[in-house]
Amino acid sequence: MDPRMSCFQHCESSSCTDLPDLEADVTYRGYHNFISNKKDAQDSEESDDEDVSTENHVVHKKVLRQDMVNEGIKIMSYAVRGPLMIRANELERQLAEGLERPFKNVIKANIGDAHAMGNKPITFIRQVMAMITYPPLIESDLFPEDAKSRARIILGGCRGGSVGSYSDSPGIEVIRRHVANYIKE
Repeated sequence: MDPRMSCFQHCESSSCTDLPDLEADVTYRGYHNFISNKKDAQDSEESDDEDVSTENHVVHKKVLRQDMVNEGIKIMSYAVRGPLMIRANELERQLAEGLERPFKNVIKANIGDAHAMGNKPITFIRQVMAMITYPPLIESDLFPEDAKSRARIILGGCRGGSVGSYSDSPGIEVIRRHVANYIKE
């Protein structure tokens, strides 16, 4: 392992599903404190660490420089219209023109469009979404009790009982807990 990366916490030594301690006294928080720009990286070539003074104390922070990032991450791209899609469109055109192929159709699974591939929508999620965005639906007979219960739980975790209210930056805590519990199972 790169010695410069040894101070960073990795998932194998802690649970990736742990929620942050919201009660903790954190005086210096934010991504902008963790990533330096090129000028900062050149100025601190000999050290990956930085000391930042606040009113009453000095906070020691790690700085992630561009030269520390894996090359694969640097060149990664999200190519929805890239070579795979171009080839898929070409194959579709050939099939439409009657060209014989060992398959009858092309499934474009690269973009994650499950409904276009014939998968049925997940009704439960749509029911819960409908009720949390328009809470009077919870009192109707249109939805099953499990969906109503989930909608009540989610709305109970929202400030003012509304999904339209502002939430913490990482998202609504009750939803994060549901996701974390699902991952742990």
